[in-house]
Amino acid sequence: MKKIALLLLFLNPLLGNSQNIKIIDSTSKLPIPFATIKMEKDGKFTNGMYTDENGDLSVPIDRQYDEIIISCIGFETKKVAYNQHEKSIELAKKTYSIDEVIINNKNNIQIGYSKEQKSSNSVGVAKGLEIAVFVENKLDYEATINSVQFTIKKTKEKVAFRVHLYTLSDDNLKPNEDLLQDNRIYYIASNTHGLISINLSEYNIVLPKKGVFVGIEGLSGAITNNTLNKKNSLIVETHKSSLPIYQERHQLENIGWVNINKWLPNNYYLTFNKKYDEDKLFVPSFGLKINKIEKD
Repeated sequence: MKKIALLLLFLNPLLGNSQNIKIIDSTSKLPIPFATIKMEKDGKFTNGMYTDENGDLSVPIDRQYDEIIISCIGFETKKVAYNQHEKSIELAKKTYSIDEVIINNKNNIQIGYSKEQKSSNSVGVAKGLEIAVFVENKLDYEATINSVQFTIKKTKEKVAFRVHLYTLSDDNLKPNEDLLQDNRIYYIASNTHGLISINLSEYNIVLPKKGVFVGIEGLSGAITNNTLNKKNSLIVETHKSSLPIYQERHQLENIGWVNINKWLPNNYYLTFNKKYDEDKLFVPSFGLKINKIEKD
């Protein structure tokens, strides 16, 4: 018995290489699912991860970092010094209001690219990867966003994701402010394929005058940079286009927005000293259904 006790005492430091922390809403005290966690050492990014569906986080204590940054849509970002005795961390909810508008449900119009002819390419939305496509507003009237639409290949497992709607930045074609301020997690069951429609009518979001970036953030599966990897949990159909309207960013690797249809030709030329065939460029086929706003 003494030998067994000594062995367990020796193994204990090896077994205790992670710490469990719960991220919760400071008001409701409810857990926050899929909050984004970034670890820093001396002010530099070292690692990133999500909380799980129950707001739980297993922090690897053997990594070299001293601060944790916690963020989630609809909540104030919080930066805390790492404390091995911390059991929970609270995030304060942002306050915002939804304007009341009168819409005409009979005038339901589709804009964007969800009905475009599909190419042979598709995009894998891996865990931590967010893809976004700019949908231009060519309407001569005000409208609200009813739903986001895109088509997927057959899923092999249950998929979790978030939807984003971004305004256009003033200085370049990049996503800016997120118009959705609710941490709503969406799921797609395994063996699902075809058109996916996400109803957002409850938010009464007015379509910006210039247009909006439609984004999807992958929350499940493996972390990978290869968007063409067919083993990714969520595979989104695309169409051929050389327009510079397709952006990607890697949340868990601290990589900001990259304009794919600009980056790919430039990177190809720098690598091979040859011009990239623009006919090979593509854009995820995202679309919107909108409703006209009725004036008094």
